[in-house]
This record gives sequence, structure tokens and C-alpha cells, in this order.
Amino acid sequence: MRGVLGVVLAVAVVAAGFACGGDNTQKGPSLTLRTSTRVLSDDEAATLTVTAVDENGQPGTGTVTLSAPAGSFDGGPTSISLDLTNGSATTTWACPAGTEGCTGTLRISADWNGIPAATSITVGGRDVTDASVPDGGTDGGTSDGGTALTLAVSRSPIFASVGDSSTITATLSSPSGGPIANEPISFTATLGGFAEYPLPDGSRPPPQKTFTANTDDNGQARVTFLDDGISGTASLTALHEPTGATATTTVEISQVQQIVWVSTKCSGASCSIMGIQNSGFNEVANVNFKVTDVTGKPVPGVLVHFEIPTPPTGTTVGPGSPAQALTDEMGIATANVTAGPTRGAFTVRAWVVEGEIETQSPTIGIRGAKPSNQGFAFSCRQVNVPAYISPTPPAEYLITCDFRLVDRSNNPVGTGTNVYFLTEAGSIPTAVASQAFNPMGDNSKEGTGSVTFSTRGGTFPPADVPPLPAEPGQFPNPRTAEPSWQDGALVRNPRDGLVTIIAYVRGEEYFVDSNNNGQYDPGEKFIDQGEAFIDTNDNGVYDPGEPAPIDDSPANGEWDPPNGVYDADKTIWAETHVLLTGRPVAQNSRIEPSPFTLPCPDGVAKGGYIDLTAYFGDINRNRPVAAGTSFSMKHTASKGTAAWQSGGILDDYGFGISRILVDSTLKRSCETKTAGVCDNIDPLPGTECTATTERCEWKTLFYVSGTTPTWGDGYVGWGRVSGAPLADTKSCENDSVTVSATVQGVKLDVTAGGAIQ
Repeated sequence: MRGVLGVVLAVAVVAAGFACGGDNTQKGPSLTLRTSTRVLSDDEAATLTVTAVDENGQPGTGTVTLSAPAGSFDGGPTSISLDLTNGSATTTWACPAGTEGCTGTLRISADWNGIPAATSITVGGRDVTDASVPDGGTDGGTSDGGTALTLAVSRSPIFASVGDSSTITATLSSPSGGPIANEPISFTATLGGFAEYPLPDGSRPPPQKTFTANTDDNGQARVTFLDDGISGTASLTALHEPTGATATTTVEISQVQQIVWVSTKCSGASCSIMGIQNSGFNEVANVNFKVTDVTGKPVPGVLVHFEIPTPPTGTTVGPGSPAQALTDEMGIATANVTAGPTRGAFTVRAWVVEGEIETQSPTIGIRGAKPSNQGFAFSCRQVNVPAYISPTPPAEYLITCDFRLVDRSNNPVGTGTNVYFLTEAGSIPTAVASQAFNPMGDNSKEGTGSVTFSTRGGTFPPADVPPLPAEPGQFPNPRTAEPSWQDGALVRNPRDGLVTIIAYVRGEEYFVDSNNNGQYDPGEKFIDQGEAFIDTNDNGVYDPGEPAPIDDSPANGEWDPPNGVYDADKTIWAETHVLLTGRPVAQNSRIEPSPFTLPCPDGVAKGGYIDLTAYFGDINRNRPVAAGTSFSMKHTASKGTAAWQSGGILDDYGFGISRILVDSTLKRSCETKTAGVCDNIDPLPGTECTATTERCEWKTLFYVSGTTPTWGDGYVGWGRVSGAPLADTKSCENDSVTVSATVQGVKLDVTAGGAIQ
């Protein structure tokens, strides 16, 4: 017998069923039929071997039946039954020339308990080796002297119950290798089934165990292979009935085990905070989920659905509507979240099988992200600081100052932004971060922060500045002349103790978004602001000798004032002040009126009274700090009374100071400069910044506010001198009233004369 032995895989069958312990994946029973040759000469017989494996992977038992349309098995009939031994059985088949039906390619079939297998043998011609073994998802065979059928699988494994599928392509070729068109190909499957290719949009018909499709001009017939909810190894067979050409392959059907959140990325970096729409900060987040199978391996090509259960207004998730994406080769599916115009917090829900295989991301915050120069607040908890009480000032005091960042919609800035600081005197840290949004905690202090100002560690004393003149027409209230006194070569006034501290951060100029399009449009109101600087003389413009400004808007080596146009990206800033004070000095302390009456026979009338105000000013004519300070009042007359009534709010500045918005629409810009300083910029005269004002600026003003005078001049409170009772018969007495101030253990008295009738 001539010929080289070859092996062909005919059919592998998988039983439908479930394994114990919750494992849905199980190999079914299988049957293979192999032939020693695919072409028989007249004097040859082919050796046929059948191998059966049961559902437990053990050698099959029982009887297998082989049949052929012609020829004989073991020299007998055209069919034979063989007993399996260790799962195998062997026989021979011959089909001599001249025997009826022994011509062309004949199909040999096997059956074991309803499980089929088959192979083809060509009678007559040269001997060839059977090399049609599946490789990479394809299998093939030949029939009538060379007609070939192969199978290709687009995707294996596929995953049960998640809408997955694979495209199966059968290719029918002539002996010369050319395509055979318009021929029916029958497909069968042991698990799952088939549907037309391509599937209609949105359609997923029930899978059919058998399906027929015709070859196209390329000799290809395509079908869609679908699961039926059961996992395992599906054996697929394609048959060209006219020639008996067959091809087999397998597709694994696996189970998706879980979907988990992997990461949230903004511009490639991990993030848990997004900025609101048009903030320029993390406006898009990519939320990544991973799908794995029962073995923990990634599941590619599976559809994952997304939603935000309670989205902040305007926030959306994609891609698509409804939102969904296919997993990549690593099993990753990405939800794209786009922030809306309102802040809030949310999670992204993702599922493969709703209610069964689903998860959600950690909380993501949409917060204010771009600080605005309208609501940028900065103040210190104590503004009257007794740094001058030390014999070698400054005495050391640590003062907490608070800041708050909001965006133009007054939302707290929740990004954890660094705020920077400079001070005229003393010292302060360079930068402190604001409190970021915490997805799992208390956010009542979001966007806020605190920094500690120290009276020591930097410049001392504050800048010596000239006293301000009166400005009776100042908006919104008039300013009286700042009090001062000559102390040797120095002219001392209250602002000589005033320390300017600034806080600055990158942000935007505030604007009123009148048309709600999220961006500034010409004509909309905005707050214009120049480069940040320490305004030691309080005139609103940078002057030579003042600390160097923050030269970054633009960085051109000089201070730039408000430029008259809206800036969406620049350094914005706020300022506050602390007042460094000391013990009162005699030169700046007094009682008013003094004398409080003329001497006898004048004086406070019987049954009457007169109120006296007391002033205890330090070297700069500022009042002392409240802590460690007390006042008392007495008089020398034996009749009437003198009693201290009330003190001022000593821990305030003692004079009217306010930082307000004023109209700057008509203010001239800085047209020319000398050594980087504006030559002709107008001091901002200021009028009311109203809802219709196009351009406003911040301005620090000193003025009368209610009952508070522009300058307190050391005012600390008042006392009352009361006359004798109406029934008093004693003669008038001259009187001397003393008000005493004890500050940090040191006492100072001031007196005023008068009389008691």
C-alpha cells in the first residue's frame, strides 16, 4: 500500500450543560474521524480511525457506526459498527476501480450516540498527505479531486449573554484555487447558533443551530455566530453538499465575570475634580472601566453602557446617546464625561448586563475652578496688633488671615489652588493651598484657606507715608485730613502703622455673562485689574520705592495698570491691612472738651451732666489694642460724680477704611512711563459701580462711615461727669477729671479741669 499517512480533524462536538460549583464552562463529548490518505489508488485501502471523548474528557464507550456511499469496510458492506476500546476503533475502507459508485470524491461518515464526524476520500489519482488541520481559527477540506472549503473566525472567544458575536467566513475554492460563486454552504454548531451577516441594525435574532448562506463572487459565505447563553467550546462545521467538502473549527464561548472601575483621567492625569464648563480646568474626564472573564482575563470587544444617575445640570456622558463603548484589547471601556455650567458631585454607572454585571466610579466633583477677582476675599482675624509695645519693637505676634476663592458664578474653587502672599512689613508664607473638594468628606470650607502673618521676620516698621489731605468730594463719603504730629524729623500719622498684605493667584477678571454663553462679550461688565503690588502709600498706583510688583500680566519688566480690556487669564489679587499699634503716649492723649466747663461759679449744673470723650493715641495716633487694656475715670470734687461709660471697638482700625468697587470707565490708561512708572495715569476718582457700569476697579478708600469718623485719632470711649442733686445746698467746687488707660501693665493719665455747681 503506498501513501503517506495524514490526519484530518473531522468534527468536535460540545455538549450543552453546566458544571457544578457555578462554573458555566464545560467541554462536551466529541468524535473525530481520521483517514490515512485522502486519495486512493485502485489497489489501496484507507485506514480509518475514530476517537470518542465523553463530556468528562474520558475515553468514550459503546459503538460507533461508519458508512460510505460505495466501497466496503473490512471487505464487507458499505457500513460497519465498531466497538470502542479505550475510546478508539480502527477499520479499513476500499473502493476498487470499476466497482459501482467508486469514482470521484466520496464522503465517509461516522456517528456515535448522535454525534457526527466525517471525512472525504478521492478514489483514483495520486496519493497525497491530508494536512487540513485547524490553525488560527480556520479549517478546510477537499472533495471532488480538489474542491476546497476553509473556515475563518473573526473573534474567539466570544462572551455569553452580552450581545457578543463572531463573523464566520467559509471560502469555497476550485482545484485551480479560484473562487466558486453562488454555491450553498451549510453551517452547523454544537453550541450557540447562526444568523445572517451582517446583522440588521439593532437586531439580534435567536441563533439557529443550522444555517445556509451562498458564496459570493469571492467564493465566500459569511454568517454571524451568536451565543445562546451557555459557555463552552462550540464546534462549527461548514459543508458544501454537492462536493462533500467540509471544514470545521471551534469558537470558545466564555462568561463575563465582572466590570470594575479602573481610573478617572483628566488630560492624562488622575483626577477626582472637574472644573465647570468654560473654566479651562479638567472640563472633560475619561472614566475607565475594565471587563474580565471567569479566569480574570480581559474581555475585548464587549459593549459597556454608561450613565450618570443624577448629573449636575448640563453635565453629560458619552460616547454616543445612549452612552456606550466597546472594550479594547485590554478589556477597557471609557466613558467620556463633559462638565456642564453648574457644580455638583456624581458617579458614573457602567454595566455589561444590567442588574448583574455592573459597577460605578468613585465620586467625581464638578467645582468652581477658575478664581475670579470679584469674590476673592482676604482678611485677618485681628487687625489691631500691639507690635510697638516692646522696648525693641516689633513684639512678636502671630495673626491668622483667611482667604476664600470663588469663580465668577460665586462657586467655591474646589481645585486646591495655591494662593501667594506678600507683605509690606513683618513676614508671611509664600504660598498656601486652598481647601480642595473632598468627595468623601465635609466641604463647608471648600475654596478657603488660612495663612499666618508674623510681626517679625521681615521689614519693620511699615513705610513712612505722608498724611492724606482732606477730600470732601470723595465717593461714596468725604475724607477729612489725616491727623499728624511732628516727631523730630518724622511726621507721624495713623497710616504709618498700617501694613498692607496682598494675596494673589492666577485666575480671570470677573465679568457679567449677560447672554449666558460662558464667555466674555464686548460691552459686558467686568472688573479691570492691574498687576499686583503692595500699595504702601494707598494711592492706587505703583510708585518708585514701593516693593516690586508681580510683573506677569504681561511680564515686561514694569508695572502695568488696569488695561481697560477684559482678561480671561491673568494674576488676580486682593489686599487687606493690619494696624501695628503701641501704648498711648502723652502727646497724643487727651480729654475733650478740656476744660469741660469754666471754673466756679460756672460748672456742671445741679441735676445736669456733661459727657467727655477720651483719646489715647500711640506714636502714630492710633488707639491701643483691647487685650490687656482697661480704663477708669475719677474726679476731685466732693460733689457730683465722674464715671467711665463705654469704650470703642478697640480691635478695629480706629478709622474708616474700605476696599470697594468704583466705576473706572472714564479713567485714562497709562500712556507714558518713566523707569517703568506711569507718568500720567489719573488717580481713580471713583463713582458708583452699578449694574450698568461697563468697567469697574477695586479701590481702597479712607472715609467717614456712619458714626465712625475718618480718623479716630486715638479715640477709646467716653465718660460722664454728673452734677450735684437738685437739693444740694453746698457751694460750687472746682473739679479735675482724670481718665486713666492701662495698656499692657503701663498706666497713662489725662486730665481736664472744670467745676461742679
